[in-house]
Amino acid sequence: MRFNKKSVVCGLSVAISMALVAPAAWAGGSLDYLRANTTALQAGETYDEFVVKYRADAPQRADRTRLLQSVNTAASRALPSAGKSNLALSAKFQRRLAIGADVVKMSRKLDQAAAEALIRQIAADPTVEYAEPVMRMVRMETPTD
Repeated sequence: MRFNKKSVVCGLSVAISMALVAPAAWAGGSLDYLRANTTALQAGETYDEFVVKYRADAPQRADRTRLLQSVNTAASRALPSAGKSNLALSAKFQRRLAIGADVVKMSRKLDQAAAEALIRQIAADPTVEYAEPVMRMVRMETPTD
């Protein structure tokens, strides 16, 4: 059987490329999340929706009432209302995401400092995998393709 020199060189270059890239592709391992992801919070913005993911064995994962109770407890610890009932913060269930995390909406918008305090207090619960604000993606430019 006779091989074309061009075919052999092309085949070898593909094999070498795959051999070099394969270890990086298979070395993935597990993803590490920030338990309290506050990196997207910006000064001057307000936040009222948060993503909270509980561990698979947590009771809050299966029961919305317990989820809301846990978030409301964290909210009362992070942002005490100073005895004014009209300022009390409460959570409402919005939806479950495909990744198993839940979106909760707070009864009022929070500034950067208050949102950060709430996220850190929610993440302090050992059954929470991570907590973060809902991040809105905005198109900066019109695509040209």
